[in-house]
Amino acid sequence: DKIRVKPHHSRLEGTAVFFRKLRDRDVRVESETADFAALSRSARLIVFGYESSGVTHALVNDFPFVFLMEQGLDRLLPTMRPVYQRLMDAGIAFCDAAQMADRVAQIEQEIPGWWRSEPVRSALHDFSEVFCRRSAHPVADLATLLKVPAQP
Repeated sequence: DKIRVKPHHSRLEGTAVFFRKLRDRDVRVESETADFAALSRSARLIVFGYESSGVTHALVNDFPFVFLMEQGLDRLLPTMRPVYQRLMDAGIAFCDAAQMADRVAQIEQEIPGWWRSEPVRSALHDFSEVFCRRSAHPVADLATLLKVPAQP
């Protein structure tokens, strides 16, 4: 019945800010070093202290999550920025650990309602369409993507 945080070993400063801010608000948070499957079974909300492949795993499996992207939108390709901005607008992605902590404290008592809200679902759908497409024919799709055009 806790909020679990999966910190990145090399980016502990942002995670430390997050912990301090939530502990000041008496929100029960604990750091998690277990594998992702164990983490997802025991958490109401997964907080990634970094952009991880776990974000897409959580998304595909519909586990409520938020994540920190301390380097901001500027490092992303211009075509990717609007999709990430939608995640930020929905309160899923954050560039600032303190803001992420404030949002988690706001939704802590009603995570399922927040996760099912229209802004969150819409932002997740848009992100999925770009980064998490499911294919009925993955081998054929991959072969098409990897096809090298014929040389003239």
